[in-house]
Amino acid sequence: MMTRGYQEFEGVDPRSGDIGVYRIAMARIDNIGRYHPGWKLHDLFAVASICAKPSYGFEGLRDIDDAFCSKERFVDLPDPDGICVVGIPRVRITSQGKRPPPSGYTFGVVATKRLEIWNWFWWASDPIENELPLNHQQRFDRQIWPRKQIS
Repeated sequence: MMTRGYQEFEGVDPRSGDIGVYRIAMARIDNIGRYHPGWKLHDLFAVASICAKPSYGFEGLRDIDDAFCSKERFVDLPDPDGICVVGIPRVRITSQGKRPPPSGYTFGVVATKRLEIWNWFWWASDPIENELPLNHQQRFDRQIWPRKQIS
């Protein structure tokens, strides 16, 4: 069932492993299209792929650095009950077409506990596990996906 005013798609809810419905407010998409760089809107194509098949999922978004909440990153305030799914999409859509994802970066999708997406962006990757964001231990309270914990 579609919710009016939202773009919706199915993806893995990292809290349960079940399929959930992620949604992005159309007003948010319109705002990004009007007021932010074109790459931010193009990166919306990666959101659905990461939500459908996340490499890792986290709960408890911390405000631990300027990059996470800076105006340049267009991020709202973190949600302590929110989730983040991360991974590396197969391709990145740009104004020049399909390209490989940027080397050394992991894509993150940030959502509320109701799976309402409020941001997405590229983080520098962990040097040991490239599908994890750098400093993931400080960015999030706990890993919730996959069930096997990383060391």
